[in-house]
Amino acid sequence: VLFALLAPVGMVQSVSSSVNGVMLAKNKATWMFSLAAFRGVATVVALLIGIRWGLLGVAVAYLLVSFPVEAARYIVASRFIHTPVWRLFWDLRSYVIGAGFMAAVMLAVQFGLEAIDAPAVIQLAIGVVVAVLSYGGIMFVLRPPAVRDAARLLPLRLHRFVPATFFEGKPEA
Repeated sequence: VLFALLAPVGMVQSVSSSVNGVMLAKNKATWMFSLAAFRGVATVVALLIGIRWGLLGVAVAYLLVSFPVEAARYIVASRFIHTPVWRLFWDLRSYVIGAGFMAAVMLAVQFGLEAIDAPAVIQLAIGVVVAVLSYGGIMFVLRPPAVRDAARLLPLRLHRFVPATFFEGKPEA
C-alpha cells in the first residue's frame, strides 16, 4: 500500500526536477530557494499532521502535499518561460501514460504474486524486472522525444538493434 501511495509522488518529483533547471537558466535562484523552502515547510507540516495515523498517515500526507506543491512550482516555472502551464503538462503526457501503464502492470503482477504467496524478495525481484520491461516497452511504442534523443546517443554499432523508423518518431500518445 505504501508503494502505491508513494509511487505517484516519485513520478511527479522526478518530472518536476526540470523546474530547477528552468529557474537557474532564467537566473531565478531566489525563486528556486523560496519554492524549496515552501516545499520543505509544507512537507514538514503535512508529515507532522500525518504522523498521528502512523506510517500510512505519513505516506498519505506526503502524497497530498506533494501534488499541489509541485503544481505550484510548475506554474511559477511556466511563467518564467512564458509558456502556458497546460503546455508543460501536455508535453509530459507520454511519460504519464507510461507510468500509468507500468503501475497497472505492476499491480496485476503484485496481486498474482501475493495470491501464490511468493516470498517478498521474489516479489521485489520480479517487480523490478516487470517495471523496467513494461515502462521501457511502452516508451518504445510511444517514442516521446526524450526517448528518441536517448536512442540517438547510442554508439553507432548499437543502432542496428533499433529500427531506423524509431529515430524518425511518430505521434505521441
